[in-house]
Amino acid sequence: MAITLNPTVSALGIMAPVLGPWFSDNAITLPVPDASQKLALPLTLSGGTKVYAPATGLMSLYVSSAASPPAALNALQDSDGNAPFPDNRLVAFFRLLPEVELRLHALMGLVPAADASPITTLPTAIGIPSRPQVRSLALVLPAGTGLTPSEVETLVGAGVVQGSTDAEKMASVGLAISGSNVTNATVPMTWLRRPGGSGSNRDTLFQNLSGAVDLWAFDRRGRAVDPGAVACWWSWLLNSAVGAASGTLQLLAPSLNATTDYPQDGGQPVVVKFAAQRTLHLVDAHEGPLGDPFISGRLQSGGSAVTANLLTASGATAVALSFQALTAPATTPPADNPQLDNAPRARVAVLPSGSYGTTVSLWPGGPVHAALTRDFVRVGVVEEERHLTGIVRRDSRQSVSSASDRRQSAQNRPSTRINVGRTANTNGVLLANGGLVAAAMLALP
Repeated sequence: MAITLNPTVSALGIMAPVLGPWFSDNAITLPVPDASQKLALPLTLSGGTKVYAPATGLMSLYVSSAASPPAALNALQDSDGNAPFPDNRLVAFFRLLPEVELRLHALMGLVPAADASPITTLPTAIGIPSRPQVRSLALVLPAGTGLTPSEVETLVGAGVVQGSTDAEKMASVGLAISGSNVTNATVPMTWLRRPGGSGSNRDTLFQNLSGAVDLWAFDRRGRAVDPGAVACWWSWLLNSAVGAASGTLQLLAPSLNATTDYPQDGGQPVVVKFAAQRTLHLVDAHEGPLGDPFISGRLQSGGSAVTANLLTASGATAVALSFQALTAPATTPPADNPQLDNAPRARVAVLPSGSYGTTVSLWPGGPVHAALTRDFVRVGVVEEERHLTGIVRRDSRQSVSSASDRRQSAQNRPSTRINVGRTANTNGVLLANGGLVAAAMLALP
């Protein structure tokens, strides 16, 4: 049974988290992620395809430049932590209204945690969201798309672009002209677009679009998210988890018909069709790129070394993460110079709220719900000792040539090591004032 929203969506007006179809072509299917695309989804659109507002938000147009990115694109990162867009491409950037973003993320609390067993009945209470907070989507136009004012006007719509000269027309959509092509203006366009409406009254982001485009999705911190997973989450909210109340889908966009205006998948309306795939993105403790000693090192998936930061699963397959133990040395090392361990306290956690431990099992029974066949989870991996002390262990008997060498050698020696461990004290550890702190320190000897 779906939950019932209170207040109702109709009472929220422009702040309502209604969800519309993404494209005019209901046959479009989002492919599975290709690791080489860094979480971009390449799509080939037929001539005349319209791109609709997926939810209520603001659309802006930019010309991409990794060396000098517009402010709104500056924080965006692909799965490797790099600038996501090729240079000199027209980018439609769509940011959800803040109220819509927060409401949709709150509803994501209905999606079961990725490390939980599958559910067979729909949830009746909203929990803590266990997926990234989706903030924006971007559509990068084909490399062959011209950047002339006339071509931009054709894509946005002649009735939208205002002005009598090319300069005035481009200024109305937040762009400027340099030579014969458009470039970024000082103030970008922020064009309110909403899902829903009938016939020609439906808000579009682009029209007359054809060719190969790249579809991206980003969370609140600008990290890339699988757009297919976003489509799956939102479709599930639309048709199942929030679903119908009084016979009408609560998140249905105004004036749209659930059967004729949305793509259909398994007899249910979806925002866009998507291929089944579950993706796991490995990151460090700050959600940045993960490297040594984990990738092609100590981190294992199903007993094999992990060689990339994107892992995938399909069907009922689980993803079991663990750490490879050190191989025992041929001879026992001396007590003051034990075997060098480059990950003495390796830990892994399902973000954003999972606890760090030595193992994690994702999707242990397959998809967390039969309809959530596309999913995305970010997993943090950290070496706690290095993370907390800032010191990497080093052979204690190597010659020392710097203060850093001395600290690293000391960290490998048990008698001089800064030991890292979690406190077993369940009482409060903060003291109320400096006098109590001084007394506690004097009591130590």
